[in-house]
Amino acid sequence: KYEDFLKKHFFNKEVTLTPSIEDDVLYIEIEGQEERAIYDMGDGLQTIILCTFPLFMNQDKNLILFIEEPELTLHPGMQRKLMEIYCNECENAQIFITTHSNHLLDITLDYEEKVSIYSFKKEEGEEDRFIIENITANKEILDFLGIRNSSVFLSNGIIWVEGISDR
Repeated sequence: KYEDFLKKHFFNKEVTLTPSIEDDVLYIEIEGQEERAIYDMGDGLQTIILCTFPLFMNQDKNLILFIEEPELTLHPGMQRKLMEIYCNECENAQIFITTHSNHLLDITLDYEEKVSIYSFKKEEGEEDRFIIENITANKEILDFLGIRNSSVFLSNGIIWVEGISDR
C-alpha cells in the first residue's frame, strides 16, 4: 500500500520497496530503472520516504510528528507535494516543521485554514527561555498589503513604502 502511495503522490510510476534483513538496507526500484539501495538514491527521495512513511504507518492513530528543515534536500516542487500530503492526507496528525525556506513558508498561503505559523525568539537576558508567538493572525494585514509570508517573516529589516504603486 505504501508503494501505491508513493506512485500516486510522487512518481506516477510503479515503485517497489524491498527491505533486506541480511544487510539492513532498503532497496528501491522505480519503473524503468534498476533496483538500488536507498543510500544510492537521491537525498530528496530519502527525505520523502522519511517524512511520509511514519504518517502512512500511523494513519489510523493520532500522531505528532516533528520534522526539521525538510527543504534542505527537496526540490521546491517536492516541497509543495509534501505540504499537500501533510494538509490533505493526514487528518489524525499534528506536524511541526522548522524551516528557513521562503518557498515552504509561501506554500502555507495555499493552506491558510490548516497551517499556523509561529515565531520563536530568545527572551532577553535569559539563556534557555524562548518567547513563542502565533503570527498567523498577521496574515490579514499581509494580504491587504499584497505581501508574501516570506517577504516579512524571514527578514531582519523591512522598509515600508507608502502607496500601492510604490510597492
